[in-house]
Amino acid sequence: MKKIALIFSITLIYFSIFSIFSSNSNVVIRQLYDVFFSLDSGYYNRFIFLTPDIQWDGQIARHPLYPIYGHIIANIKNTLLHWFNFIPYVDSPLKQYSFIVLVQCFITACTIYFIYKYLIDVVNLSKKMSLLLTILYAVSMSTIVFTIFIETFALSAFFLVLMIYFVQKKQGNILLQVGLGVGLIGTTITNGIVWIANLLIHYSKNHGKIITVCILTIIAFMFLLFSQSYGYLFLTKGLDSLLHTANSSNVNYEGVEWLKAIFNFLIVAPFFGLSIEQRLFDTGEKGLFFLNEAAPLSILAGLIWTGLLLYSLFILYRNKNTWILYTVLIFNFTLHGILQFYLHEGFLYSQHHAFAQIFLVGHTFKHLEKKKWLYFLVSLLIIISLISNIESLKIMYTFAIEYAPK
Repeated sequence: MKKIALIFSITLIYFSIFSIFSSNSNVVIRQLYDVFFSLDSGYYNRFIFLTPDIQWDGQIARHPLYPIYGHIIANIKNTLLHWFNFIPYVDSPLKQYSFIVLVQCFITACTIYFIYKYLIDVVNLSKKMSLLLTILYAVSMSTIVFTIFIETFALSAFFLVLMIYFVQKKQGNILLQVGLGVGLIGTTITNGIVWIANLLIHYSKNHGKIITVCILTIIAFMFLLFSQSYGYLFLTKGLDSLLHTANSSNVNYEGVEWLKAIFNFLIVAPFFGLSIEQRLFDTGEKGLFFLNEAAPLSILAGLIWTGLLLYSLFILYRNKNTWILYTVLIFNFTLHGILQFYLHEGFLYSQHHAFAQIFLVGHTFKHLEKKKWLYFLVSLLIIISLISNIESLKIMYTFAIEYAPK
């Protein structure tokens, strides 16, 4: 009961943050374009959660089964709407959006719980340090933003964390691995690379299991894909859509500016935030954008965090449990950092790798746990994260009020 109460408490905390944003603005439900750092909440809210028959769209190439997951969440939302039909205007768009966010808050709360469980059960870190690192993840800009706005990233983080936890904990049968594989690939197609890498690393001596899981996953994925009207189009147009998105989304940072962008967008922004400004779309709509710069405190925290990740390379390279974590970081840093796919908005995909950074630092601290100053260091990082992220949320809130007042 304590675990359930904890998860629901975390759910309510995130939902309270969302409620603050939505109580004085309808920006979250009326946006026609990406206004919060190119978040696609408007896209998913209109075309996935609230539309019974999804037609082909280039976005689906990246998230092939998300309409199915969206319908499941929408059904949960409808059940909640029925239970809470005494709330005034319960059928309004904002109320419907709110109940979907409530489900997403619960998903993130479960992710946070399993991050703590991983640090305790797999890393064997002390409860105090495990709690501190989990809090750092929970209060990070990445976790807060992608919990209170509808997107794919919270669900991706959930599947990724569960995949790594159950494999390294040596729990779960083949069906669980198949389910997580379908969940990961269906949420974001590129997650399939990480899922396959995880199988190859941890079942390298059991080729039969790898083949069985892969075959069953492909069968289940194809069955679900062709249950949708766009299934055939995904096979014929999916690759072209992915390549078109990649080509149109690349940027060309060079030299020092490139290294600065990798540091800011992939390390600093997810945990400690960046500077934000308003800009105008070609359509005249306003939007928020991350700048390639951060406050001195955030830069300091980012440097400390980078040092911890680099130090982990020297002491953890023989630890097999860390190989998949390095794979996650290498894949994401290559895709967004070297190939520069959305590097100028690398924060968008931070839920795909922020947990791996937490896990690696956790493994590193296991070797240094007797050093008491580490508790002070993590506490300092949490404080910096809170200061920076509260300031960023205030800017987002002000924008929400000014952009779309009721």
